[in-house]
Amino acid sequence: MRTTSLSRYLALGLSASFAFLAHGAAANTVAYAEDFFTGGDFVRLDFINPPVYIGSFDYLFAAGAFADNDFSNEYMIWYATGDLYSIDVLSAYPTLIGTPNTSGNGPLAMHWDPVSGQMFLVAIDASCETTTLYTVDISDASTVEVGSTPGCIIGLAIDAQGRAFGIDQTTEALVSIDTTTGAATPIGPLGFRAQRLIGGFDFHPESGLLYLFAVDPDAGIRGIYTVDTTLGNATLVGTYERDFLGLAFAQLSDAILASGFDP
Repeated sequence: MRTTSLSRYLALGLSASFAFLAHGAAANTVAYAEDFFTGGDFVRLDFINPPVYIGSFDYLFAAGAFADNDFSNEYMIWYATGDLYSIDVLSAYPTLIGTPNTSGNGPLAMHWDPVSGQMFLVAIDASCETTTLYTVDISDASTVEVGSTPGCIIGLAIDAQGRAFGIDQTTEALVSIDTTTGAATPIGPLGFRAQRLIGGFDFHPESGLLYLFAVDPDAGIRGIYTVDTTLGNATLVGTYERDFLGLAFAQLSDAILASGFDP
């Protein structure tokens, strides 16, 4: 673990190069993520200024989510082992909670359901042909299998009404997910080919818009997209130069604003 300040990024000559002004989201946005571009730094983002460095760890996280309107800790899945961690957003200190039992399936995404008060997790089989939905207890990482569905679902987002959505890499499409059965229903194509480790897939807490942070390998860009939940199409609203992983939005009014984080 190491600590420093925003000057670390400026000294390296790195540019955030964000373009996140569409729909007025930037002025009311705060998020946390792993910045894999810099080797695994945990950062705070507002999508206007360069990321604020909090700390660093030697984990590659495939998923990130906050729970129950508590933005002091982000829950993240270590990609190599599937272990569930709680990350203190002030210090980036990772606390191992446990290993969710996903029966050998690889967990890729999770999201809190504000209606049922549960954390949901999706995991894929080795061939990426079947995806299984679980609930995971964030206190001890114990899991309950909900059900499986055909497809390779690489993202999970749940809105304020408890409606769940995923990205099926097999069909390059947005799907809706039944959180009582795990069944996925196609909505429509994204319009580009998202790579498996997407940076983030989350509903903006102020606007309610669904955002996707993903690499388009065909266009050669790291894109910030809004996704239409009725049609499935993704609209590019900006680009970035970093490889964010486990990105999750926080509620700005309740976010942790410590010294050096204040806007």
